[in-house]
Amino acid sequence: MFAELGCKSAGWAWRVTDAFKFAQGHRFDIAILDIGIGEESIAPFAEELAVRRKPFVFVTGMGRTAVPDGLRGRPFVKKLFDAVDLRRAMLSALGAGAAPPTGR
Repeated sequence: MFAELGCKSAGWAWRVTDAFKFAQGHRFDIAILDIGIGEESIAPFAEELAVRRKPFVFVTGMGRTAVPDGLRGRPFVKKLFDAVDLRRAMLSALGAGAAPPTGR
């Protein structure tokens, strides 16, 4: 789906600690965050991204109420979503009129 949107995937993290490590060692334009990453909450990483002013989109099958308190205004897509839904949320996270991310 990322390729369909013209994006390059920079990497994946299957645990929150891995997401923190990845963010320290890589440049990226936007993060797509599954709210429930295994049995962990992505909230600490999302809060760190918010402090760093890095754009991100939440995805979940649980609905908007699963978005951590204080971050409910962030772009969100509910699983199962399509490329149109993801693109809309990504553009919202990046700011109106922004181009899709390049994965740098």
